[in-house]
Amino acid sequence: VIIFTFDGVCGRPGWFLGGWVGGGSSVGGSRWWRAWSVSFSQNKNIEWSDLLKRNVQKESKKLIEKNLELTNQQAKLFWPIYDEYDAALLEVTNERLKNISDYMLNYKDLDNTKAESLLRKALELDQKKINIQTEYYNKLIAVLPPTLVGKFFQLDQYIELLIQLQRSEKIPLIQL
Repeated sequence: VIIFTFDGVCGRPGWFLGGWVGGGSSVGGSRWWRAWSVSFSQNKNIEWSDLLKRNVQKESKKLIEKNLELTNQQAKLFWPIYDEYDAALLEVTNERLKNISDYMLNYKDLDNTKAESLLRKALELDQKKINIQTEYYNKLIAVLPPTLVGKFFQLDQYIELLIQLQRSEKIPLIQL
């Protein structure tokens, strides 16, 4: 169980410049988990399954805003870059949803050619996501302290993982 509190205290895999120590993948913002016990600063505990039922996608910007604890000057620098980042990742998300939709239409009768095509597209989209993250990491690190940038990418990771888990429970495995 990963403990994640929205008052900034958590025990979790850490961000290390090239990736996540402890595993995982990333995307974030207002786009799309292991079991988590979530504790808000109001000391109200929420089970991970309860959080999954919420619309994490809609709440992601609020979660980032509350947890980054930006000064006014930092906020003026961060939010325009974040909004660009979110928009760039939304394009990848839309492509990913098309790929998932294509899979859903074909998973029962998936042949090797179609499976390979879907897998290649998924990997291509993962690489696009990494390229966007790298681009916006460079933009953020140029104007904000590395610890703040690292914390943002941690939050971004957790939000993405929740959204992926919400989606994954609805996607059936390939039938052999």
